[in-house]
Amino acid sequence: MKTVVIDAGHGGSDPGATYRGFQEKTFNLSIALNVQRILSQNYQVSIIMTRTTDTSLSLTARTNIANRNNADFFLSIHNNAAGGSGFETYIYNGPLSPNTQTYQNIIHESTYNAIGNKYNVRDRGKKRANLHVTRETDMSSLLIEVLFVDNDGDLALLRNSNFINDVSRGIAEGVADALNLPRKSQPDPQPSPGDDSLYRVIAGSFRNRENAEQRIEALSQEGIPGFVVPTTISGTQYFRVQTGAFSNEANAKEQVERLKRIGITSAFIIRGEESSPAPDPEPEKPTDGLYRVIAGSFRNRENAEQRVQSLSREGITSFIVQTDISGVTYYRVQTGAFSEQENAQELVDRLKSLGITDAFITREGETQPDPDPGTPSDGLYRVIAGSFRNRENAEKRIELLEREGIAGFIVQAEISGVTYYRVQTGAFSEKENAEEQVERLKAIGIPDAFILQGEDAPPPGDPDPDPEPPADDGYTIQGDTYLTACQMDDYVKTVNPDAPELGRFYVQYGEAYGIRGDVAFAQAIHETDYFRFTGLVDAEQNNYAGIGATGPGNPGAEFSTPEEGVHAHIQHLYAYTSTEPIPSRFEKVDPRFDLVTRGIASSWSGLNGRWAVPGDNYGQLILQIHERNIEHALEEMEEQREQLNDVLEEL
Repeated sequence: MKTVVIDAGHGGSDPGATYRGFQEKTFNLSIALNVQRILSQNYQVSIIMTRTTDTSLSLTARTNIANRNNADFFLSIHNNAAGGSGFETYIYNGPLSPNTQTYQNIIHESTYNAIGNKYNVRDRGKKRANLHVTRETDMSSLLIEVLFVDNDGDLALLRNSNFINDVSRGIAEGVADALNLPRKSQPDPQPSPGDDSLYRVIAGSFRNRENAEQRIEALSQEGIPGFVVPTTISGTQYFRVQTGAFSNEANAKEQVERLKRIGITSAFIIRGEESSPAPDPEPEKPTDGLYRVIAGSFRNRENAEQRVQSLSREGITSFIVQTDISGVTYYRVQTGAFSEQENAQELVDRLKSLGITDAFITREGETQPDPDPGTPSDGLYRVIAGSFRNRENAEKRIELLEREGIAGFIVQAEISGVTYYRVQTGAFSEKENAEEQVERLKAIGIPDAFILQGEDAPPPGDPDPDPEPPADDGYTIQGDTYLTACQMDDYVKTVNPDAPELGRFYVQYGEAYGIRGDVAFAQAIHETDYFRFTGLVDAEQNNYAGIGATGPGNPGAEFSTPEEGVHAHIQHLYAYTSTEPIPSRFEKVDPRFDLVTRGIASSWSGLNGRWAVPGDNYGQLILQIHERNIEHALEEMEEQREQLNDVLEEL
C-alpha cells in the first residue's frame, strides 16, 4: 500500500496570507482534510497528515515527516496572495525524483478540470520553483496554490463549500490517478448516511444552505474545518454542517463541547442511520438558558459582515445570526455563549474596550436589537482614522492599519444627507488615551485622524484624503539619478558576474517617474541578494522588489519581462512617495499599487517597517549599498582618468 503525506500549509501562529480577516491556513486545512477523507474512503492508501488542527509546524518538520515515513508522495496544499488570480502547481526547479513531472501533469489537469469551467478559474500553469517542501523531500512532491486569498473573486470561491468540495475531489482523484491507487471494492460510506461505528459531529442543521455556509465560515475562523452534507428528513431537506467523524464516542463529545464553548450550542452527534434530533433551522431562538454575547445588531447584512471581519482582526471569532423582530430583519453578530452571566459580561466589557459599544447580552430569545451603530451617546471618545465618501477608500485605510497592527472597522454615518464611511480604531473613556491613539495614527502617516465624542458630528470629512507623509529626514526617494546604467551593472557584476543588466531600465523608469533609479537599483540588489535570488522570489518572476512576497508558498508577484519587473518596482516606490496619479503614458503594472497609502514615505528611511517588516534599518541598508556603488564608480572613473592622462602624455 502506498503512503501519501498531505501537508496543510501554515497553521498556528503562522496564518499564511491574510485578507479582510480571512486567513490562508484555515482554507488550506479544510481542503487538506477533505482530500484525506475522499482518498481514505475510496482508495487503498495510507494517508499521513502533517497537521489536522490549527498548529504551528516548521517547514523542516513537515518534510521530515515525509522522509521518516518513506512516503511515496508528498502533497502540500496552499493558497496564494499578491494580487493575482487563479490556480497553479509547483515542483522543484532542480533534480527531480522519477515521475514527478508526470504526477504534476496529472494532478494539475484533474484539479483544474474540476474547477476551471464550472467556476471560471484561471489556469496559471504548471511551474517550477526552489521551495523547501519540494526540494527537501526524498520522494516526488507537489505544492498546489489553489486560489488567491487577496482576490475578492477567488476569496468568494474559497468561502463556497461547493467549491471546496469540488477542488478537493479534483485533487484527490488526481493523486489517485497519478499514483495508480487501487480503488476499494466497497468504498467507505459517505458522511451523510454513515455507518454504525462512526460518530459524526454536526455543528448545526439548517433548512437554508446559505446559513450552513455561514456556519462553515464561523468554524473556519476557529481553525475548524467543516463541510455541508444535505439530508432529507420526513420529506424536508436539511443542510448539516459536519465537523468530524470519530470511532470513539468520547472524542466526538469532546468536539461537541469545543463547539459549544465557541457559542455553537446547536451541535449534536449522529451515528449510523440515525436521524438528527429536531433540527435547528435558524439558531437565533435559543432555549438552552445560555447568555449569548451579541457584538452588534444590524439591518444591513453587509454591516454585520464588516463587524465580523473587524472582530477577526482582534482574534475574536463570531458569526451572523439572522432574526426577525416585529417584522424587521436584523443580522446579529454573535461572539460567544456562556452558562454564567459573569463570563458573558466580561466579553461585553472587552468588546466595549475595542470600541464596540453596542455589544449586549441576550438570553432565551430576548429581543434587544440595536440598529446600525453610528450615533453613540455613551460619552466615549472614539478615534476615527479617516472619514470617506467612498467605502473602498475606507477599506484601503483598514488595510493600512492592519499592516501597522492596528484594528479598525467601518461605521457608516449620515451627515447633512451625505453618507460617510468612518474608520474607527478605538473608543476610550479618557480623552487623554484617545489623543495618544490619534498621535500614533499621525506618526504612521494618517494626519486626518480625529476624535469623536458621543453625539458630536465629525469634521466635514475628506472624501479621498491624501495624507501628507510623516516627517522623515533623510535622502529622498524622489530626485535625480546620478549613476549611469553601466556603472550600476558593472558594480553588481563584481559580486555576481551572472547578474542581468537592468541598469538601463532603472535609469529609464526612474527618470520617467522622478524616482532615484540608482537607489532603486540598490534596493533591488538588497531584495534579490545581488540578483542571486536566494530568498522567496525566483529569477523567473522578474520581481526585483519582493512585491507581494509574504512567506513560504507566497513568493510574490510575477512579471512577464525584466523591463516590466523594473517598471513595477519604480511604480511601487512612486505609490509610497507621491500622491500624484500614474503618468498618463503608463499603465498600472504594480499589482499592489492601490494597497499602499499614497505619499506615506518621502525618504528611503521612511520605508522602514513598511516595505519590509520589521525592517527597522531597511532604508539605511539600501543606502549603504548605494554608497558602495558610488565608491566603485569613482574608483573606475579615477582609473580611467589616470589612463586618459597617460594617453595625453603620449600625444
